[in-house]
Amino acid sequence: MKKYDLVVVGSGAGFIVLDAALERGLSCALIEKDQFGGTCLNRGCIPSKMLVYPADLIREAKRAPKLGVDLGKPKVDWQRLGERMFEKINMNKYIREEYLDTPNLDVYEGTAAFVDEHTMQVALKDGTVSPPFMAQRFVLAGGARSRQPQIEGLSTINPVTYETFFGPRFPKKPWKNLTIIGGGIIATEFAHIFSAMGTQVTIIGRAPQLLRGEDPEVSEFLPISTAPLASACCWRIRRSRPKWPVAKSASPPSACRRANRLTWTARKCWWPPASCPMPTCSTSARPRWRLTKTTGLKPTNT
Repeated sequence: MKKYDLVVVGSGAGFIVLDAALERGLSCALIEKDQFGGTCLNRGCIPSKMLVYPADLIREAKRAPKLGVDLGKPKVDWQRLGERMFEKINMNKYIREEYLDTPNLDVYEGTAAFVDEHTMQVALKDGTVSPPFMAQRFVLAGGARSRQPQIEGLSTINPVTYETFFGPRFPKKPWKNLTIIGGGIIATEFAHIFSAMGTQVTIIGRAPQLLRGEDPEVSEFLPISTAPLASACCWRIRRSRPKWPVAKSASPPSACRRANRLTWTARKCWWPPASCPMPTCSTSARPRWRLTKTTGLKPTNT
């Protein structure tokens, strides 16, 4: 049975440990079931920043007249923005090629599973299963996947997740309306991008401020043109043509906003009643890996 010094599951942030081990001459294995480069490159902070910076420029242009500089009304080439973003994402193929050519490294493309505490197998993409192999140490760096909340009716509207947003469901043009449930970092980032592009954005959250994990002053100075519904909560979604209704609370029904998209960004479900029309994007995240009960394994240093 083959034995490695180190096995890394996931080709995103795990590369830091992997590269350090390879530099020391250790025998290593890398396991990746998806695109190389991890969450950050393929559907996370890197492609999102390719949209954040243009949004920053739009806001700077709008503020310029206050300094005596008129830059005119910014014109957005959304198609070019998308092309540039996907060019960056597609760099994952070069990462794959580099690792395949790296000495002292075996690359397994498939889904890993523990056989016992020191033994692993991989269900390969071609339908076969690798021979079992052992390692002194395993690093689980499988990244994150979207987590959809337990909201009644959510599954019936085919919500957009951040995996599909940075993929086949990337819009051909900025949405006319966008409703975001949750007021965290991902929520405010998407709100910043789309509101700068002219989208009518509504954020629904249970906290009285955005970015409740940060200092209150940070929330107060957020440069986002949105309609926040603080302390409002969503508890039911139902299909209604031509709009999508979402139940929300706290403020009167007149405070509800109609939208053509709804984005979930919070990590937990919260919310009481009242009804309000709109559909869905899901961007909340949870780890992609899980330890099965049958192995009896427990993670360390997570």
